[in-house]
Amino acid sequence: MLEREEYLKKIAGEIDVALEVLRGDLENIKKSSFAEERTKGKKAQAQEARKKISLKELVERELLSCVLHNPRYLDELKKLEINVEKFTEEPYREIAATVFQLEQQGKEISAAALASYFSDREMHKLIVSMALPDNDNEDPRVEKIFRDCSKKIRALCWAEERKRLIKSLQNTVSREELSAKLQRIRDLKKWEEELYRSGEGEDFDV
Repeated sequence: MLEREEYLKKIAGEIDVALEVLRGDLENIKKSSFAEERTKGKKAQAQEARKKISLKELVERELLSCVLHNPRYLDELKKLEINVEKFTEEPYREIAATVFQLEQQGKEISAAALASYFSDREMHKLIVSMALPDNDNEDPRVEKIFRDCSKKIRALCWAEERKRLIKSLQNTVSREELSAKLQRIRDLKKWEEELYRSGEGEDFDV
């Protein structure tokens, strides 16, 4: 027990997470299989209660909206290494995949072109609602939205990856794998801190 506690202290120090938080994460993992069985019947109810759009969904929607406003923003996404894998929320992941596909095929990127790839009317409505006016491609507000959202999506993805890695630590046996995971966790935290220190798009206001 003492050895395990010392190990947890070391890990918590390496990843700059409070020991109590890390210990809680590990306890939650142990209980997850039992809790999963108990909560299966509540999943539908929980999904029904989740009416508000999440921050990740909002960010993905706004980024795609910027691309529909002006395809040059897709080039900016690629420069920032924001690819389709960064879009994880449906239906925006599906829309993003189609946008990147259109670009690879050298086809027009517009609301009409995008909508033609879907048969669902609700998807058509969503795409149209995301399309911004075409008569003001240099709208400074769109530029700010893109800057803020491109920053936020990277931070969210890094935070999600860091959380997954922390949860996987207790099942890591190899010293080499543990070292690699800890280094990755440190890098992700460092990148996130540097991103916010840059001072660009600090106010996420869309």
